[in-house]
Amino acid sequence: TVKEISEKNLNLRLNVSGSKNELKELASTFNEMMNRIEDHYNRQKQFVSDASHELRTPISVIQGYVDMLNRWGKNDQEVLQESIDAIKNESENMKDLVDKLLFLARNDKGTLVLQKEEFSLTEMLGEIVKETQIIDTSHKINYDFSREISLYADRKRIKQAVRVLVDNAIKYTPPGGEVNIGVGSEEGRTFISIRDTGIGMTRE
Repeated sequence: TVKEISEKNLNLRLNVSGSKNELKELASTFNEMMNRIEDHYNRQKQFVSDASHELRTPISVIQGYVDMLNRWGKNDQEVLQESIDAIKNESENMKDLVDKLLFLARNDKGTLVLQKEEFSLTEMLGEIVKETQIIDTSHKINYDFSREISLYADRKRIKQAVRVLVDNAIKYTPPGGEVNIGVGSEEGRTFISIRDTGIGMTRE
């Protein structure tokens, strides 16, 4: 059984039934060790998946602004400044994101200190809409931000979470479809809504 264990079947365990005391203890110790190894291996796979998902959007935003610079920014001062500001902002966000991903990868407890502040949720969602329109031209991005809404929270983490949802909405919506982003408040609670015309999901 030990020889058959590899990264493809880390869930294999030794059968301890019918073993003598010493062998049973050894087999149980081995199984406990394999539980820890399998857990760490699964965490590693999850980290790689999370990191690639989280970094895809900021990289695409930077590429979008670089393309914009290449086409019009050399002669248009306004496009030049907007692109420089956006690339600088995304670079800082990526550095912060990588730092936090590495922190979570190293920290078994998975705890993270939130940097809370008062900020305009309407403005932040406007940034996401503009970035999404730059990096994705095959979908129609609709938005309804008729009200100015502020929030006391970790702005970067909220933006990160919304980006993941918008990214998934685009991923599962065929070209030509729509993604609708909205924000509002109801009974003292603030909400962000993201709807798409894609394949949907089951209620479960």
